[in-house]
Amino acid sequence: VSDVNNDYYFDNKGISAKEFKRQLSYFKSKYTIISLKDAYENLEDQTYFINKLVITFDDGFRENHSVIAPILDDLGITATFFFISNCIDNNDLMWRNKLLLIKKHFNNKLLNKIEIISKKYNILSCKDKSDLMNWSLNILPMIHKEEVVNSLWNLVMPLSIEEFLYINKPYCTKNQIKDLSDFGFEIGSHSMSHPNFNRINYDTFVNEIVSSSKIISEIVLKDVNFFSYPFGIRSKIDYEKEFMKTHNNIKSFLGIKNSLNNTANNIKSLERDNLEFEYDVMKARFLILPLIRRISINLT
Repeated sequence: VSDVNNDYYFDNKGISAKEFKRQLSYFKSKYTIISLKDAYENLEDQTYFINKLVITFDDGFRENHSVIAPILDDLGITATFFFISNCIDNNDLMWRNKLLLIKKHFNNKLLNKIEIISKKYNILSCKDKSDLMNWSLNILPMIHKEEVVNSLWNLVMPLSIEEFLYINKPYCTKNQIKDLSDFGFEIGSHSMSHPNFNRINYDTFVNEIVSSSKIISEIVLKDVNFFSYPFGIRSKIDYEKEFMKTHNNIKSFLGIKNSLNNTANNIKSLERDNLEFEYDVMKARFLILPLIRRISINLT
């Protein structure tokens, strides 16, 4: 949510503060907006509830504190904020956001570098500028994502990553996160480094969640009970089940699957809808997609 089109963010995502207020006014007129904790406990107790809504935000950009929280406060609305722990205090820029900036400097020199990297890791190469984001998400080995993206950055970008972060400061600081928590907003983990969780092994799965939760817990001085999947892409269900056996602080894993399975039988794996759209598109998706899903379920 921002009135500034930051070049490190996706052009087709995000909404203005005015659109955000318009969305919230609609939701508040139709639903009772509750916390994620309350929703989870209602489902856990199998308490019947209807017309309830939970609002969450991923990534931890500075607008969480400077734009979103004040608007929520004015309207008396609660929400949950999920943070990438490596990016807190602007210690790093998430690798996909780096690639958005790199993409604007895409040239043959960069393409040649990607071809060398692809041969090194025995993977398919990026075809062209339009293929860069898809290549990075689905082909690039997640364990080497930082090394590769930083190498590409150093090849074409006019500023170092550290200089860029110092000037732009995209993310919230520890103090701002503590402010959000102290003000009553729920704080959750969005992983250490924002990998595609569908393409990592179990040890990495555990480290990304446990390490991130520990860092955030030490900031807010509270337990971190919820984890939001990067990209909304869920990992293997076996990973979640195994994790729950020894790490009981994380109560639920949240994805973005656009499904209808948020029930008392499925509280460990909740799903959300993406609403990073202008008002009319948001409203159409919000009202029509559930009907399509119900029809689809009935047909199957």
